[in-house]
Amino acid sequence: MLLLLVLISGVTIAFCVLWARHDKPFEFDHNTIDPWRHFRPFLAKHSIALYETPEWDATPRSPVVVAQDAFHPQDTENFCFCVFPNMQRTGSGVWANPTPAIQLALDQKGREVVIKAVRRDSSERDIIERLASSPLRDCPENHTIPVLSILDLGSVTFLVQARWGHCNRGRYVPSLAFWAGTVQHQLLEGLAFMHGHRIAHGDIYPENILWNCREIRSLDEPCPKFEKFKLSGACRMAFVDFGRSVHIPDQVDTCVFGGPDYGPPPPFRAPEIDNGFPFNPFAADVFSIGKVFMHLNPPSEISAAYQDLVAEMTSLTPAARPTARAAFERLKILNQRERHEKRWE
Repeated sequence: MLLLLVLISGVTIAFCVLWARHDKPFEFDHNTIDPWRHFRPFLAKHSIALYETPEWDATPRSPVVVAQDAFHPQDTENFCFCVFPNMQRTGSGVWANPTPAIQLALDQKGREVVIKAVRRDSSERDIIERLASSPLRDCPENHTIPVLSILDLGSVTFLVQARWGHCNRGRYVPSLAFWAGTVQHQLLEGLAFMHGHRIAHGDIYPENILWNCREIRSLDEPCPKFEKFKLSGACRMAFVDFGRSVHIPDQVDTCVFGGPDYGPPPPFRAPEIDNGFPFNPFAADVFSIGKVFMHLNPPSEISAAYQDLVAEMTSLTPAARPTARAAFERLKILNQRERHEKRWE
């Protein structure tokens, strides 16, 4: 037993260096999966079975009913809506950009989960635990991906998260009601919630935004099932990947130093990050989410009021941007006006 613990500890330390590169993609090879084989027994004790390779998977899914509360799924419910619930490509999304720190797996109910390995002493672990625990998890404004469990082993922590789908771009032209009333509303609500608890995400771009829907990306035409799901009002948006997030206490200045390792890629990256001076990470988040709004397939026609809001959020001058809370309150007024004037469609 002692020898086994020594071996596991050695593997953990060795691959912490590899996992520290989790934001840097590389060509798929056995280096992605091999580190994880040492932790299969540990994860199995927690009823988690890792996938072997990114292949087509036809494993029958036990829970086929979509969770009524996407952020609090029950054991008898699936995490998200699936167009083809019994035939899912396990490689979609996560495997499209393989990284050492992320693996797909099945929980004891046959539901797909995403496991991310982080350092146990990392700020990411602390922030995720804060957002995923009561009382913050119980707040309806919290749009953090559901975290099912946080498993510590030596110097590594495994974050077990529900697998949702990536938001698509370019295939469908959504209605203003969906773009402003669902996408914008929920993302600004979630960002304002994080900022209200002094958490800056620090890496907002489309890859780090998910919704509780999975579809097959090869479909070229609008999918009736997916469109029906969107119109049902059950679509939920969530933020993932808090590897560059910071928690800033109230009494501390909101400015932090930037650099090449902080922030999302262009064009979602706020310009002040690379100026070499301290900057406000909350204002940088607002810039990023504003850019995301115009990237996630906006409607063909947007009123000037919505355009003005996004323009202010993406101002090159950080001080000219509204806070996330101010932008959210303004958006709610715009949406209420659009509903009243019946211009949602």
